[in-house]
Amino acid sequence: MIQQAESWLKERGVTKVIAPANGGAPNAMGFMVSGFDEDPMFPFPWTPPYYKPYIETLKYQPTYPLWYYDVDFSSEKYKASKSRYSHYNAAVIRPVSKKNWDKDLETVTDVLNETFEHEWEFTKMSHAVMKEFFGPMKDILAPQQILIAEVDGKPAGFCFAVPDLTPLFRTFNGRVGLIAIFKLLTGAANKFKRAGILGIGVTDEHKGKGLAKAIAMKMYGYHESLGLKSSLYFPVNESNMGSRGFAESIGGKGRLMYQVYDKVLYEKWTE
Repeated sequence: MIQQAESWLKERGVTKVIAPANGGAPNAMGFMVSGFDEDPMFPFPWTPPYYKPYIETLKYQPTYPLWYYDVDFSSEKYKASKSRYSHYNAAVIRPVSKKNWDKDLETVTDVLNETFEHEWEFTKMSHAVMKEFFGPMKDILAPQQILIAEVDGKPAGFCFAVPDLTPLFRTFNGRVGLIAIFKLLTGAANKFKRAGILGIGVTDEHKGKGLAKAIAMKMYGYHESLGLKSSLYFPVNESNMGSRGFAESIGGKGRLMYQVYDKVLYEKWTE
């Protein structure tokens, strides 16, 4: 099947394959390389250990490692960041508005496109695509899981977190029927034991001013209020030393969790 897919891509002029990838951020990608005895964190899947050696036998190279950071709310670094940034007043940091959902999603999209443009897995998202992606979440996701930062009324940053819905989805047994919909609409999606920041970004104009940490502390403060003892910061590109340093500065302990591969199908010569 993979060889047929490669042939199909070659016929269309594709020179390199990146796999596995499900359309780019913030969708799931990569095969697990650790944590096989643990439940996967939504929206990333569990994959069996033999996937890794299998794809490597097909000449795919491990190129894009993805790290997970666990932020312990009892750690000294987290407490120090919380003390310093919880009362940050250089920006207004607010939850997304369900009443102005479409407008706020457009704001999040614009800031996301600006702040993630240098990440290898990211392609710019249109307002329409973003609304389609988040549409099913409107009625089930707490507004505190999507934050917008504004300075002088203008967007300056965003943060998107997700609850771990894996245990809930498992109760559906592969079917999304009336019972599953009832569970989602009656608040079951907001009864979770794990959560994590899936994306956070600050515009260039406001970098280096502590805004990113202030946004993160706002989000993690919400997770703390729900009784969580820790939260994730994930996934982080191994090569993104700024993001990794940010996670570590707030008490995050990291480990390599997923691996994305690539393969050159043929060299494209130019005269």
